[in-house]
Amino acid sequence: MCLVFTVGLMKGYGLIMLTRRGRYKLEILSNLEEINSLHSQGMSIPSIYKKLFNDGKITMAYHTFYCRFKNKDDGKKENPEGKKRKKSNSNAREEIINNKDEIIELLNKGYLMLDVYRHLKAEGKFNYGLTSFYVISKSLEIKNVNISSID
Repeated sequence: MCLVFTVGLMKGYGLIMLTRRGRYKLEILSNLEEINSLHSQGMSIPSIYKKLFNDGKITMAYHTFYCRFKNKDDGKKENPEGKKRKKSNSNAREEIINNKDEIIELLNKGYLMLDVYRHLKAEGKFNYGLTSFYVISKSLEIKNVNISSID
């Protein structure tokens, strides 16, 4: 388990403090068994939050709890195919180049870049973030080219 620590000095004393992010993560992990138990009993997420908050076991806002609850497994999503995700931008660039014709076709049909990204992501043709998609597409000058308006 990796926690985020900041080191600071307070009135001459060495002090190690958890950042809020690390503290909230620790709160979820330390109450994980109770959270899973309450959830398996059919208790709703807001009810679980109210119970833990009223008992003083968590201090985070509901939205933070909800986001952490959805990623109880330390924020790491399982990859059912067992494939490692590619992290290199050159691989992202290759994926966009391989799907360039489809991207342009969808843009010409009137889809927004966001919709094209979601489509490719859903079909497993692009395995990177939205920002990478925008930046690489822009660098490759992929944009809506409507042939009928070029006359």
